[in-house]
Amino acid sequence: MPTESKWLSFFDLKTTKQIVVFSGIVSAILIVGLSWYGLQYRPIEHFDAPEFLAIKEEIRQNPTNENLISAFRQEDLMRREGYFESRRKLEVGGLLLFASLAVFVLSLRRLAVLLERLPEPLEIMLPEKSGKKNRRSILATLLIPLPVACAVLISFVLYAQNVSSQEGQEAAQAVEVPVSQQWNQLRGNNGLGIVARLEVPVSWNGETEENIAWKTPIPMKGNSSPVIWGDRIFLTGADLDQRKIFCFDLGTGSLLWETAIQTPVVVDEDMKRTESMGDTGFGSPTAVTNGEQVVAFFGTNEIAAVDFTGKQIWSKWLGKPDSMYGVATSPCLFENKAILQLDQGSEEGPKSALYAFNPADGRIIWKTDRDVPASWSSPIAVDTGERKQILTAANPWVISYNPDNGVELWRAKVLEGDVAPIPAYGDGLVFTAVDYSQLSAVEVTGSGDVTETHVRWTFDEELPDIPSPVTDGKYLFLPTSYGYMLMFDAKTGENFWTEEIRGDFWSSPIVIGDKIFLTDTEGKTYILKFGPEYEILGEAELGEKVVTTPAFVENRIVIRGEENLYCIGSKEWQSDTMSAQ
Repeated sequence: MPTESKWLSFFDLKTTKQIVVFSGIVSAILIVGLSWYGLQYRPIEHFDAPEFLAIKEEIRQNPTNENLISAFRQEDLMRREGYFESRRKLEVGGLLLFASLAVFVLSLRRLAVLLERLPEPLEIMLPEKSGKKNRRSILATLLIPLPVACAVLISFVLYAQNVSSQEGQEAAQAVEVPVSQQWNQLRGNNGLGIVARLEVPVSWNGETEENIAWKTPIPMKGNSSPVIWGDRIFLTGADLDQRKIFCFDLGTGSLLWETAIQTPVVVDEDMKRTESMGDTGFGSPTAVTNGEQVVAFFGTNEIAAVDFTGKQIWSKWLGKPDSMYGVATSPCLFENKAILQLDQGSEEGPKSALYAFNPADGRIIWKTDRDVPASWSSPIAVDTGERKQILTAANPWVISYNPDNGVELWRAKVLEGDVAPIPAYGDGLVFTAVDYSQLSAVEVTGSGDVTETHVRWTFDEELPDIPSPVTDGKYLFLPTSYGYMLMFDAKTGENFWTEEIRGDFWSSPIVIGDKIFLTDTEGKTYILKFGPEYEILGEAELGEKVVTTPAFVENRIVIRGEENLYCIGSKEWQSDTMSAQ
């Protein structure tokens, strides 16, 4: 047997056995401890702690409150420091585990060598001795990959931590997008179509490209309107084969990604007939976004969410649609709930319900059945100061619900026919209107059936069948589909003026400061004065058919045409944006 090196002579049989036992115990403890710690500690849950989410929600409601923003940043910093400290612990633990396993394997190999003996003649006759030696050799060989396996385990845990940390960072970044760079649902951040102050263009021309920052083709048909979060525009398109969510770059118009929603939908002849009805189709509902997820509903009764990279998070099919003109309702966003008003069926057999979904995982937070037939309206969510409410319109009721649990608060019987216009709200009054019925102003302070007690005033002459009214609580503007424009005193119902503009209107009006922006189906936008005196302040031609409602953010207007998506804004702004990128 060859002479052992001097340093190996220190590791005799007894010492080597002790090292094997000690390093094996240490390795086992580290494996169990690191596995438990890695599985127990979830950064995404850390960032989703109730107190952390509470601050985020307060900022969503009060985006200019510097005290809230400062508190959020401090809380966020503390949680990130905790995350990186935990990550360092995992890294140090992983190195210790690797070292202890290396010692364990090397000492085990040394033990195997010490237990070996020179061959004896009897070994040939006694194979059990040879078998024992072979088993020791096999055991030592099998233990050699352990460090690699454990290193992979630690790497996996660290990777999961890193992914979760990135999700937490994205959540924090979403909160910090200024409100002037958000248009997170149909008719704006509150869904009411009114913005107190925002600098936007007031003239453009699609033919001469005046103030057209960019124009880009839309890959798929649809009547949904754009929504915006920061530098991203989200849009949907749909046919019977595919339902898609698209993401465009606000600065350049480039298509960043598109996602085909994967949901098991049962297609039948009724749905095929719906697709042939071009006015509605399957892509009329507008998406919503909270800065982390984009939630979209389609005319196939699919609702789904993707993240900001386009990865589908969840989807649900709510059953076969039952609506003679297709589905047009858009969800609204309130307190991080996606509220969906899905009115279906007939007066004799309604199949309607109001849903509240969790945008993060698709969980149905609550569902409330509704005793109304099919409608094409969408819900709005308001905070009256006394209580928060979800307001809905459908034949024959305007109904209010508690957004926390879906419990009905009150209802008023003020509608009839096919209801498509979305309610308007301002200063304690909700306004509903539909052609061949009436315009009604209802106080939102009641409970139960308030038809006889809380209807402030009504009007039954020129009324809309598609576009929605808009109010600031002082004035109420009401457009009709066939070109009549009306302005009211919101409190009393006094009709200040009624004027006719030649054109058809499907788009809903948006009020920015003291200006009304309203686009007709030929793509011509009228800018009217929002007040008791009728005045056309300007006109702007896009040069393409439009049936959608524009999105407004600082210095830009985004309009979906029949074929193209347009960004209205100065060329200088576009150049500055591209240079910054």
